[in-house]
Amino acid sequence: MAAWGDWFGSTVNTVIGPFHNLFAKHAVYCFTAGTNVMEHKREAEALKEKVAGIQQKIQDDEHRLEFVPTEQARLWLESANSAISEEEENRLLYEQRYRCWGCCSPNFSENYRISKRADEQLKQVKSITSNLPGDNSITRSPDPRPVKRMLVDPAPMPRSREVILEDALRFIESNHPNEGIVGMWGPDKDDNTNLLKHINNSFIEQSLFDFVIFIPSPSDCSITNIQSEIISRLGMKQDGNEATRGTRICGQLENKNFLVIVDC
Repeated sequence: MAAWGDWFGSTVNTVIGPFHNLFAKHAVYCFTAGTNVMEHKREAEALKEKVAGIQQKIQDDEHRLEFVPTEQARLWLESANSAISEEEENRLLYEQRYRCWGCCSPNFSENYRISKRADEQLKQVKSITSNLPGDNSITRSPDPRPVKRMLVDPAPMPRSREVILEDALRFIESNHPNEGIVGMWGPDKDDNTNLLKHINNSFIEQSLFDFVIFIPSPSDCSITNIQSEIISRLGMKQDGNEATRGTRICGQLENKNFLVIVDC
């Protein structure tokens, strides 16, 4: 009989225990509004200091390095500011009720809601604080401009060169899938360079491309030199061997529509 009683008691405790704990937890909310609201406030104030530090870092880097905020920092600040606003809103509601009723408001339902909200939002504030972006994840160098203006000869272009320019642009803008490369040559190197710069500048106002990359005449048209110019134009680090650099360039331009103009 004792064994049966032990079994019955254990079974009841297993079934009823979780419901009792859940009920007790929620019942306590009616009497802990002040404690939860004040703890929520302390954590939110600490989060405000973190937000101010991130914002100062962004401001300093913008002025000193012309950097821009990272997407990670932007999303973190958005979440942090939202959590701070929620804390202020809940605390204001609590303070209004406290001024009316003191610490013993007869409305247990409203006490419960304020206390529960403070407790749940407190967990969110702590989570945001613990996921603070690192110093190297707050700002970054800006994306390269789609087209970089090149200096051209201010003298009017001869009509014969204008015709070549128009034909070249027509060919490029046709975007024919089987015609991805066009070559231009002639006896006058400077004249050809000027023409290529005009082609580059033609896409400044309205570009068909995510990037137009102009590679000026190098000492030699080696793969290494061309890679260096592309990497510089895209704002990437100049490191790695030829194969590694090629892989990084491909990764940067993958799924991008781009035009490379090589003046060799």
